[in-house]
Amino acid sequence: MNANAIKIFKSLGDPTRIRVLLLLQHKKEETCQNLMKEFPLTQSAMSRHFNKMVDGGVLSGRRDGALWFYSINREFLKKSGIDIDRILENYKKEIN
Repeated sequence: MNANAIKIFKSLGDPTRIRVLLLLQHKKEETCQNLMKEFPLTQSAMSRHFNKMVDGGVLSGRRDGALWFYSINREFLKKSGIDIDRILENYKKEIN
């Protein structure tokens, strides 16, 4: 297994992070603030989750003024052989 795959799977190894991806699955991007409204966690806890996902290549982040926007890094995941939509769809089936 290559180093990218290990980072990707580590960054997906938490239910909160999977839920972030589910919220982003059908969106181009979303602000950090809007994503954080969906979780009963502190700002610092969510920041750690976002950073872990960006470090793993799963999310891309960009800053526009005071706002941070996050999106699924589909290009990187695809190049790494990860079909994130398939993973998320399977996850949704398992939790329903």
